[in-house]
Amino acid sequence: MASQHQDTSTPQDKQPADSFIVKGHILQPNGTPFIGGLVRAFDKDLRHEPSMGQESRTAEDGSYEIRYSRDQLSRPKKDRANLIVRVFDQKGKKLLAASPLIPKAQPVETVDLVVGGSDY
Repeated sequence: MASQHQDTSTPQDKQPADSFIVKGHILQPNGTPFIGGLVRAFDKDLRHEPSMGQESRTAEDGSYEIRYSRDQLSRPKKDRANLIVRVFDQKGKKLLAASPLIPKAQPVETVDLVVGGSDY
């Protein structure tokens, strides 16, 4: 599994936001898009790991986008997610790839992942 994370924040992004976006592309090891995969975003906390936003299916180009709000974070009054993005097969059952933890995710994060090559 390979992953790429880009901090796409600007100075105004450093202010607390009420809505957030995580987006990116999911590719297969040969570089072709992974189509129809299920992508979910999670907020990692010490004891909880709630999913955030509406899960997304990868498009024909492998892209996905998940929008979530502050009220979906694991604790009240928390400003930013400790974000993990996970990719599942088309049925949503088998984990195929996961991002590293992104502490205090910015309002807009880009997380690109490659599926395959690792067992979870």
